[in-house]
Amino acid sequence: MEHEGRKMTTVGWTSIYGRNIRTGAISTTALALVLLMGLTSEEVHADTRIVIDSGLSPEELEIYGHSVEMDAAADTGLIREAWFRALEGYDGGLLLENLEREGLTPNFTDPTGMPIGFGTQNGWVGRNCAGCHSAEIHYQGKVMLVPGAPNMLSSGFVRERLTRALAATAADGERLAAFQNRVLGADASEAEHKALADEIRAWLDAYWGDTPENMMKDFAAQDRAYETTGTRPVVGDHPFEAVRNAWMGPQNYFVGGSVVDIPQIWDVEKQASIHHNGNTNSVLGRNVISAIATFYAPSVEAVLDADPRQLDKIGKVSEKIDAPLYPEDVFGPIDREKAARGADLYAQYCAACHATTLPEGEVTDLPRFTAEESGTDEAYFDVFEKPVLGIAGVESQSYGDAVLAVMADFTKKWFERYEITPEEAAQLEVPNPYWKFDRVWISRPMSGIWAAAPYLHNGSVPTMYHLLLPVSERPKKFTYFSKEYDPVNMGFRSDQPLDAAPLLATYDTAVRGQGNQGHEYGTSMTDDQRYALIEYLKTIGE
Repeated sequence: MEHEGRKMTTVGWTSIYGRNIRTGAISTTALALVLLMGLTSEEVHADTRIVIDSGLSPEELEIYGHSVEMDAAADTGLIREAWFRALEGYDGGLLLENLEREGLTPNFTDPTGMPIGFGTQNGWVGRNCAGCHSAEIHYQGKVMLVPGAPNMLSSGFVRERLTRALAATAADGERLAAFQNRVLGADASEAEHKALADEIRAWLDAYWGDTPENMMKDFAAQDRAYETTGTRPVVGDHPFEAVRNAWMGPQNYFVGGSVVDIPQIWDVEKQASIHHNGNTNSVLGRNVISAIATFYAPSVEAVLDADPRQLDKIGKVSEKIDAPLYPEDVFGPIDREKAARGADLYAQYCAACHATTLPEGEVTDLPRFTAEESGTDEAYFDVFEKPVLGIAGVESQSYGDAVLAVMADFTKKWFERYEITPEEAAQLEVPNPYWKFDRVWISRPMSGIWAAAPYLHNGSVPTMYHLLLPVSERPKKFTYFSKEYDPVNMGFRSDQPLDAAPLLATYDTAVRGQGNQGHEYGTSMTDDQRYALIEYLKTIGE
């Protein structure tokens, strides 16, 4: 099937947009992808793994998927590479052999076993934005990797899983001995074993503030509570709570409980502002927030180890990501007759707020709608509305003013450390950057919307079909973190039992910050109309 400017090809072992990949006749681009994905020849013939075209070259995919944000000379990172490769997960088995259980996406473009968004440098593992902004989607035994799509798991959850694994290792003599042998080799001395054990404990004390034995008791109590209730809580980091809590002093600590769904980032270079409420146009600020999210301890001192040039390089690649076309070779053909009827329904119910695509070569100021107009859960705004105390010599100021102050102070230190000239600084930031924390939502275009589930800013609606229902008919509780796709309803399956796959959790929309109310546009349609509209949404971008 041909689409303007892009071709969906079904050849040999897989279906890939714009990729001429076939058994026995692999093109240069395809061969690079096979190598970068870390696939063996057996896996090439398995006909299960698909990379959805994002408009990035293989070299750009490698930068996006596995470049680290750290200073090239820094002796630091998320975790030592030797530890990461030797570490058993909290639930047993080597962590790198059970990535899905840890919420990580395996073998994107790296043959060394690093998951998406993870890379190595100077003996350390580092992270970047791709870990949150790339999705793994499963359907009938096939696995699709979608650059720029939201991964539902949070950075905080990834940090907790690593911490659990290290605590379980340090607290268990047999597990610790096996880990020491994998890291140090069988011939290591007793002194080397003790030094490694001490280093793990020091690491846990620095980042968690407790002994591994106490931590294991806390984790066990948590797990028993999950088993007793039959549910697991949803984890969703609020990036601007992280900024407040890590950078604005203990007097301003705030946890509001809002789940924040990770947004899709394709076509971001065409948008005048970013984040759910369009709070900034600052490229430099975006990059700093990425570093805050990906470092283990997101203090000012830690984030200074992120190289602004490296962050800019990764960010510029991410800006090239195109919206993914709907993969008919995987999900089955679009019903074109329904889609034609759906186009009229889109014009009637959606077009006033949502563009289908954005113009090439232009920067569009996306429409903004107040929280009151949309009627959606408002807990996202709580962190912005509490005054910030005692920052930059000011007794009390707004969150927006405080962000400007801490960003300015950080940028000064950052640029001095890396000897950034004024001319280079101008290349790292947009002219006239702003921060505005208004109670509004930006209305994104619908290109690639099939891969952006779950829906609303807090991920409280699992499929497009459910979003088109009145609030009273949307699921009040559903299974979250599923990677199993539902092409009929456009979204992820929400009916699986919690033991059907790793990390499944219960999303309870009665919890503040997780509400599924609002956005009741087109909810008076019949089911036939809803499914016609969904078929049309699949065609956007062709």
